[in-house]
Amino acid sequence: MRVQESYLHHMLETLRTRLLTMGARVQQALDNACYALVHRDAELAQKIIDGDCEIDAMENEIDEHALAILACAQPVAKDLRFVISTVRMVLDVERIGDQAVLIARRALSLRDRPPSILIGDLESYGARSSLLLHNALQSFQNRSVQQALEVCLSDTDTVLLTEEISRKIIDSVVDQAVDAHLGMHALLVVRGLDRVCHRAQNIAEHTYFMVQGENIKHRPHAAIPDTMR
Repeated sequence: MRVQESYLHHMLETLRTRLLTMGARVQQALDNACYALVHRDAELAQKIIDGDCEIDAMENEIDEHALAILACAQPVAKDLRFVISTVRMVLDVERIGDQAVLIARRALSLRDRPPSILIGDLESYGARSSLLLHNALQSFQNRSVQQALEVCLSDTDTVLLTEEISRKIIDSVVDQAVDAHLGMHALLVVRGLDRVCHRAQNIAEHTYFMVQGENIKHRPHAAIPDTMR
């Protein structure tokens, strides 16, 4: 029995490490994509695009490892919740990597254009999205329910910020402060960063389920403890 428990513990720890490694890789890709966009770094943007296949491979490895745990170790209770949560999280992490590629492609499209009046807002939103992802991954790493809830409660701010920046972009195009081509790319970046934020919130929800055994997905804010609101 002790040998079996030791084997399961090793498999679970390996799964945890692989997910955190993938998360760190995606976090770096997102940061680099935003940097490439702001600083018109075409070489860095291309590296992000070329490196996406490695992130996809990491997703497949994690899925296969999780299936091996379910098939061979047959975890129960909190260990089973951990495996289920990890399988859910890895999809969100991979999709954030896809958004980093999207932003990198926008950086390539705009590489020959001078910075616009919109760049400050995009840079700020990129930093916020990156911080939200960092906090979500950290909540998983530390099994922190409080930090997970803080990320979950950021959804209203995300919606408002997305609407505010999108409106500013549209107004800038209407006023001819920026051309329609640039405005289109800026809106695509905002949409991508909005999705990053929502994927980060998903990761936090999975962490909460992993630790507490309770699903708070689609749960109204009234259901969140008063101390967190």
